[in-house]
Amino acid sequence: MASEKANYRQARLRSLQVENILSRLYEQLEQIQAETTVAVNEVSPMYQAALNALQSLKVQHLEEIRSYRVPPEKVCLVTDALCLMFGKPMNWESAKQLIGQNNFFQNLEFYDKCNIPNALLEALGKFINNPKFKPEVIRDISQPAEALCLWICAVYQYGCLLRQQALELARLHKTEKLIAETRAKLNKERMLEETARESFEEAGRLLDKVSQHLKELTQKQQQAEIREQDVQHTAQLVKGYITDWMAKAEEAEQHLYTVQGDALLLAAAASYLGPFKPSVRKELLWKWKKLCRRGEINLNPEDPRQEIFNLAVPPYDVPTAASIIPVREEIPLSNIGGRRDNVPQDLSDRLIVQLLLRSSTHLNVRQWPLLVNSDLQGECCIEAALEGYKLHLKTGLVLTGERQNLLQQTPSPVQERFPETLLVVTADDPTLDQKLLQGTYQGQAVLVTSIERGAHSLVLQELIQRQACPGYIREACNVHPAFCLYLSTSLPMRVLAEELDSAFLKMVNVIDISLSQSGLEELILKEVVLSECPEIWEKRRTIQRDIMLQQDSLQQAEDSLMDYIIQSSTPLVKDPNFALHVKDCQKRVEALHMDLQELSAEMQQHTILLKEYERVAKLGVALRQALQEVSKLSPLYLFPLKPFVDTVKGAMVQGEVKTERRVWGEATMARLTEITHRIVAQVLDSYRPCLFQSHASLFQLLVSVALIMHNGECTIVELQVFLKGLKDIANSPNLPSLPQWPCWLSENAWREIALLEHLPAFKDIGSSLLCNASQWQEYFKLPSSTVIGSVPCPSHAHLSVLQRALLWKTLCPDRFVTVADDLAACQLGKAMAVEESGCMDVSTRILSQAAVPVVFIMPGQGQMGPSTHPLYLVKQMARASGNKVSIRVISFGAQITREMLLQTLETSSRDGHWLVLDNCHLLDHWDSEVIRELTQLVCHSSQGNRKGVWDAAINSTPVASKSGGRQVHPQFRLWLITCADTPHAIPVVLKVCAMKVACDSPWDLRETLHTTLRQAVGHLSSPAGHVIRCVALHSVLLQRQSYRERGQGRVYSWTQEDLFALLDAQERIKGLCDNTGKALEYIAGSLVYGGHVEDNGDLEALQAVASTCLRLPAPLWRSGPHVLTDIIGGSGHYGISPVGSVLRNVEHRIQQLPSPVDPVCLGLSTGLAGVLISERSRTLHQLLLATQTPNVQQVSKSVTPDLGNCEEKLQALREALSWREGRRDREEGGPMHEFLEQEWKGLSTLISSLLTDLTRSRSHSNITNNKDPSQPPLWLLCQLESRLELLRLYLFGVSPTVVYNLSAFENPRRFLVALLQESALAEQRDLSEYRLHYQVLRTSTTPSSPPQTGAYLTGMELHNALWDTRLGAIQETLSAQPCHLPIVWVRAKADGPKMIHGSSMFPIYLCPVYLGTAKEKISLRDSNVITYIPLVAKLDPVLCKLRRVCVISVM
Repeated sequence: MASEKANYRQARLRSLQVENILSRLYEQLEQIQAETTVAVNEVSPMYQAALNALQSLKVQHLEEIRSYRVPPEKVCLVTDALCLMFGKPMNWESAKQLIGQNNFFQNLEFYDKCNIPNALLEALGKFINNPKFKPEVIRDISQPAEALCLWICAVYQYGCLLRQQALELARLHKTEKLIAETRAKLNKERMLEETARESFEEAGRLLDKVSQHLKELTQKQQQAEIREQDVQHTAQLVKGYITDWMAKAEEAEQHLYTVQGDALLLAAAASYLGPFKPSVRKELLWKWKKLCRRGEINLNPEDPRQEIFNLAVPPYDVPTAASIIPVREEIPLSNIGGRRDNVPQDLSDRLIVQLLLRSSTHLNVRQWPLLVNSDLQGECCIEAALEGYKLHLKTGLVLTGERQNLLQQTPSPVQERFPETLLVVTADDPTLDQKLLQGTYQGQAVLVTSIERGAHSLVLQELIQRQACPGYIREACNVHPAFCLYLSTSLPMRVLAEELDSAFLKMVNVIDISLSQSGLEELILKEVVLSECPEIWEKRRTIQRDIMLQQDSLQQAEDSLMDYIIQSSTPLVKDPNFALHVKDCQKRVEALHMDLQELSAEMQQHTILLKEYERVAKLGVALRQALQEVSKLSPLYLFPLKPFVDTVKGAMVQGEVKTERRVWGEATMARLTEITHRIVAQVLDSYRPCLFQSHASLFQLLVSVALIMHNGECTIVELQVFLKGLKDIANSPNLPSLPQWPCWLSENAWREIALLEHLPAFKDIGSSLLCNASQWQEYFKLPSSTVIGSVPCPSHAHLSVLQRALLWKTLCPDRFVTVADDLAACQLGKAMAVEESGCMDVSTRILSQAAVPVVFIMPGQGQMGPSTHPLYLVKQMARASGNKVSIRVISFGAQITREMLLQTLETSSRDGHWLVLDNCHLLDHWDSEVIRELTQLVCHSSQGNRKGVWDAAINSTPVASKSGGRQVHPQFRLWLITCADTPHAIPVVLKVCAMKVACDSPWDLRETLHTTLRQAVGHLSSPAGHVIRCVALHSVLLQRQSYRERGQGRVYSWTQEDLFALLDAQERIKGLCDNTGKALEYIAGSLVYGGHVEDNGDLEALQAVASTCLRLPAPLWRSGPHVLTDIIGGSGHYGISPVGSVLRNVEHRIQQLPSPVDPVCLGLSTGLAGVLISERSRTLHQLLLATQTPNVQQVSKSVTPDLGNCEEKLQALREALSWREGRRDREEGGPMHEFLEQEWKGLSTLISSLLTDLTRSRSHSNITNNKDPSQPPLWLLCQLESRLELLRLYLFGVSPTVVYNLSAFENPRRFLVALLQESALAEQRDLSEYRLHYQVLRTSTTPSSPPQTGAYLTGMELHNALWDTRLGAIQETLSAQPCHLPIVWVRAKADGPKMIHGSSMFPIYLCPVYLGTAKEKISLRDSNVITYIPLVAKLDPVLCKLRRVCVISVM
């Protein structure tokens, strides 16, 4: 109150002070105005008098002034002043003109006297101050001049007055401004004074009210203290709940900070994660979170090998100082809902799948979901999603009061409704349309399974198009708002785009629901434990279910209190039942917590018991992963999950002793080892026949590595380094420079060794390789084993099996296949590792158990075909079945109509025939009606019980198909034969469910002999020696083809039919001729096997093989296939021994053969064994990289240079070719000169063509954004450069050419013709009289001068044999490396062909000559032979033909 009174007094005092200031300012203003008025009054009469005097003047008066010829001085002063004022020159002429103007008086009257410049005013002042310039002085001379003088003086006085009054006016304006400011300040002070007065009065009134209110508060305080005691008791009861609620509230507030980032991650997951498998989804979510936090992302897949460089990024859960987009530590997926026991086992992936399903069936989404890889869990995923929908509807909050009114007033979109039931139907079900319409009318969820079978339903197409196309107008049916459509297929994601229509895929939302790694572990663990002790598994499932129920009950008990508080309409303090409800909730929560603890402890005990079996389940996952990686190698390799699980289940059942049940807990190490062995053996036994030999070897390697990982003998990094290698990282330009490496190692290998040293096990391995080089070299040259045994140096004797294999793979990549075999022998055992995957017995055993269609996969075009045609296997199966089976064969490529095919399908399925569809790869496309018929047959086979089917077959009882009422005989079987390079030749419905059998030629000679002998068993009634020799011949021919260009020019399709034809011919000619062996040799070499051969060189080698194997005695006196015949046939005399005895004896001898068999037994050089191993190692390495690096093309065999560098090289070559212009050739005329000229022009044309093609390809690549335009390989450019240099030397060399290289010529045969023409022209004889004569010189030194006739040839290499320089003859070699041949002198002679060293004791071998390069493999076809050189041979010429001894000309 006192402060308000003081404020009022101060405001009043300030107002009075301002009023005094304002009064003084008004006085100053009045004084300035008075002074101004006085000054104006003084000047105004003077100016008016001047104007009056001017008005009294007439024109005559002015003429008087102008009439002066010589005006008086005083008149001149007046006129000069006038001229000055009007800006005229001050002279008499200007004055007269000024005065003579018509408007002179107007100018004087309206002269601007208020704005006279200071300079003019000062100039006029000089006239005014002149004593002669006075009106009274001038009056005596001229009265008009007096009037003008008066006017000038008045104007001057007025201007001076204005100049003096300017300061007074400024003072006046300043005073007026101060008055205005003071007046405003006075108004403000008066307002403040009024406000202070009112506040003072209000304070008085409030003082009275506060006194009264204080009394009332004192009374209320007393009442509140009484109620506080009751509230404290209630608060103590809910204190724990409040703490939890506050913590959740704080957590919710923190989540508000990350809500935008969380929404972004969930939106990205719902939009993009559908087509990816679980592991990729997890990695993408991790990278997206990192991108939100740090603004950076690694686009490449995560590679554990980065750890060896210490480049591994920190985990994503380490928060940074400032996130670009804040996100939670855990992605908020837990609110999606659903029952946990009906979904995939992995929680995070389960929630992501439910998120994808819910987002795909939302009202605003226009694409129905297509579930991929749904062979085991498609239906349960959708049921879990429907449970989530129901849970979502039940968990809405009850709003009351203002919130409910506000919600009712807010406009909302169409209410989203969810289906309550699920209807499952297959895509080929005849009632599909009816069930779809039922679902659309009743609002059900419909799952259409096996969509790959071809959905021809118009209703289904209508529903898909209506959902995907907003503008689709057609209305075939009314769709219930709750209707949801789900599509599913068991196809894997990698073949989806190839097998389903692209337009269909654009209209659906693809979601991969394949099992994650943990889900697959759980599935395999279930099968293992159920086979060992099913009670434990059921108990475990019961405990898991009880834990989930207890958790749900606990959550309901905790939520019940919150629901009570929210729904209470009265204050809780006044509610008498609130305390009782809180106590009841506490009792229930405590009881549930105790139950959960007991269940958790029991679950922990079961987890300990299952720990060892979980390792077995992880091994099963690793085996499945290995199978999936191998399946990338061919589109026909489709291995669904369910058959794999059945294989594991069969492994557990196989060999099970049906005695008393084992007691749980007796899971000894021996028992686990037995289980592991059975599973691995069963998986290998089931899937190796489905793979080609090279792929089966890779699968065996991956299984071996999985076993090593299962046994804990390696780390993840070591495993990845072994599988992916280090070549891609070693070639990185960011790596530091290397020190000097050992001479016996390559630079690339040393780079990889430097990287391996980052692994702890390989520390200082480089130093050991340098210091103990001799020991290491001896170790790596071991012929018999690789990873078996320890390394020689004690510093690294600790290396495990995989670590040793990694070392061998790095330093000896050409022996990788041997490393893989030894690794398999260590991990799988010798028996399991060497089991022949292509053996007919294995295939027969598996096929006899199959009740599904079988697809035989033949090698692709250009590859070596199978030794046994699949049709023969089918016939063997039919004979082994024990029933009279009729086999119908339809071979595509012939005139087969749709009606014929459908009729055959119908009759075969009705009568129980076996139908073989051969040459499926020749079909352009399958007829839709045929596919529909095959689909129905396949569905019937897959739904039937195998045991029941075969029981019905015994009784010849037909079984009706569900697909249309047609009778399908239980004995009906379907077989298809196709090639691997035409995967679309098999309908997708068969590709998914059919069993695949790869028909490949055996790699091992023992397996080939065993198979061939089994096929020839029926002919053992003939002389056993002849049959065994035919078996040996057939096996040798098949095995020689595995060496490809090393053994023959072409690959031929020899099968068991050729063997049977030869054996039948032997039966027929027996007794018809004296020399049966020679006749059989002719039939085999020229008719049966030779009938396939088109190349003369191959035919000669074939006839040599036939002669060696079938003739008695053997023609080869040193080595050859007869050695094999002697080994497996013994003495060759079996007499009348029983067939079984002969068979067992020969099989025993075959088993005694070494593996691999020495190529000498095939008529080849011993050194080719290493070449074959090297090629197979290269193939295995490429296949391994293809499985470990998805979506990456195979590494090209030829190194291609940079496009610009390639173009520069070609430009330089073309400029070098134009170098000869203006130069004179060394020689003129002659056939040789003409030939060299043609070669020069041909080389120029070739280089110009390559340059044109490269430019065109580069332009096309720029248009199409192709980053890899076609360009010539580097070795071709180097070859062109070498050819150019040699041709330049031959044409323009200073000295005559001494030696020629045939590789310098495009047409080397034309060079030899030119030599003949040169001799014929020189001697003037006919060209046909001349022949070429060859002589190999004794020395390799280049002669100093050319020969008198002919030419010297250099650059010759002898392959598959060794040149004895002392004897000048071909001899045996143990190496696969070529031998340098000395200089060959070729000349033309007219006396016919003469052989060199005609008197030699050794025979002559006509050795073919080919052109070759260091980078390309040489094709030994007859069309590529340049000429034949007769060479002395210490070897038998027949053996030379077998070994394909040849000369190759290289640069």
